[in-house]
Amino acid sequence: MATNKHTLPLATQTPGRTGTQHDVLVRLAVLCLLLVGGLIVSLPAYMTTLAPDLRQNLRLGVPLALVIVTLLAYTVTALKPYRQIALAYLAVSVGLGVARYVRGIPLNWLGWSAETPPGAAIDKIGECLPIILAILIFNRIGGGRLSSLFLQRGQLGTSLALGLAIGAFCLVPFVIMGGLDATLAQGAPIVLSWLPWLVLFSLVNGFMEELWFRGSWMGRIGEVLGPNAALYLAALIFTLMHVIVYWSEPYSIAILTVVWFLLGFACGWVTYKTKSLWGAVLGHTLADILFMLGTFAAFT
Repeated sequence: MATNKHTLPLATQTPGRTGTQHDVLVRLAVLCLLLVGGLIVSLPAYMTTLAPDLRQNLRLGVPLALVIVTLLAYTVTALKPYRQIALAYLAVSVGLGVARYVRGIPLNWLGWSAETPPGAAIDKIGECLPIILAILIFNRIGGGRLSSLFLQRGQLGTSLALGLAIGAFCLVPFVIMGGLDATLAQGAPIVLSWLPWLVLFSLVNGFMEELWFRGSWMGRIGEVLGPNAALYLAALIFTLMHVIVYWSEPYSIAILTVVWFLLGFACGWVTYKTKSLWGAVLGHTLADILFMLGTFAAFT
């Protein structure tokens, strides 16, 4: 029986279970695998609390495992629907691996510190470019177009307007967590000197993460599991990845976990609604600008 793009191919029915029950179990199993896999992709790059030997093993082992999974998806007929998902996960894993070796080069060449706004921006460019390029290259290898990553005009005006609304929402936690007070305490000259670098940092990071989680992963997962499942799953992986990054800061995690999930969900919803990634990029960029302003103001 033919399947549409939002239906999982069913294995042989288990005696005593209806087709619907079997379908639900298969979907849940796939969702769990994708959730765990997405987190494992992020672990070697962002979980600094891991033992150095374990991080090194994961840096080598995760891309290798994804290469094997991708090859299986391209050779086993039953795994055909998951080829693009496997390729999308592999792309990010490769991009993160390359970023580890190249991200510090421009910063070292300039002699800047990543603890300053200019250094943070340059360091972020070195991190994000390999990931962006890997996603675009692997998408092309898999036969995808830019539109398959939502890199199209779509309903651009609506997309950008909703992106502004996402940025406005992020003002609430910015004020609640004291970011506004800390920023104002720095004075206008200092904040204005930071702003171009923080905008650059946030724009590059916002585009990279939206291309990663919404354009690539949500888009590919949605082709198999449907948009609703993909929307929630991408938002959850996005949230947990940020929890991994800030694991050593329980105060930030306690407050921001809800914000991260709402941000990820809103960006995914806007992307699906408008068939365009650009509103999500704008909203994410504005959120990052506020976050970085609060961070530098609080620790300067």
